[in-house]
Amino acid sequence: MYLSLESTKCEKPNSMNTSRWVLLFFWSFVIVLCPSSLHSQAWGEELGARIAGMNNTSVALPDFWNLHNNPAGIACLSVPAIGINYASRFSLKELSTKSLAMVYPVQKSVLGVTVDYFGYALYHEVKAGLVYSRKLGKRLSVGTQLDYLSVAFGEGYANRHRFTFGLGVQYAVTDELRLGASVYNPVGIRYDTLQSLVIPAVFRAGLAYSFSDQLLTTAELEKSSLLGYWNVRAGVEFRPNERFAFRAGTGFYREVFSFGMGYAWKNLKFDIASTVHQQLGLTSQFSILYTFRK
Repeated sequence: MYLSLESTKCEKPNSMNTSRWVLLFFWSFVIVLCPSSLHSQAWGEELGARIAGMNNTSVALPDFWNLHNNPAGIACLSVPAIGINYASRFSLKELSTKSLAMVYPVQKSVLGVTVDYFGYALYHEVKAGLVYSRKLGKRLSVGTQLDYLSVAFGEGYANRHRFTFGLGVQYAVTDELRLGASVYNPVGIRYDTLQSLVIPAVFRAGLAYSFSDQLLTTAELEKSSLLGYWNVRAGVEFRPNERFAFRAGTGFYREVFSFGMGYAWKNLKFDIASTVHQQLGLTSQFSILYTFRK
């Protein structure tokens, strides 16, 4: 089953029928952590080219780049890894994000560090985060992230600094089916009263279903503070062999289509993807991941 990072697959649970308490637990998480007041903006967006190729449907996937998207998603990683990501929003370098991330497993837990830079000299945002993730038994993974956020303008303007956090959970129902949910900035911390400087509050819930080792499908619901409505997305990943992966996705609101591919060579993994926004155009991402194999 391909639900985890290639070199660090999660231990598979025994197959079972979906029980009532599993669904009760999952949707209780949805209700508690998704108040109707959630709105959205920039640091709540997903990063990672593999995920972007599947239209940013990452919440239920074990994946290195879930350092940004759902901290529970790195609990399955069993070896250290380091990655870089470059995202160019709408083909404008002034709207690009440069990211560096690392994970390091410690006994039954996984620690992560992220550093992101968005913007250019006259306006930029920096995010530095610490991530902690842990498996609770064979099926349940939980995670949390603490982020330091900074926004800087040109000369003569005061910089702004804030701290916020995120929470995530994933549950392997069967060998094939995995559920996930996450919330970012749930208490609505913001830079100031200006609407343009709102820190996003973002909630996601979704699933990943593996038909085989070659075919993986994902679906996700998202609500964030700038949208005010539910965004629905879906993605697919096809792996003809261990080296190549081809991805595509679709959405009903902002991102209407995405596509991407990946290539694995020894300890390195390269991913590239593009997402088409119905009004603003193309956003491209490129990732390199190096895994320190045992």
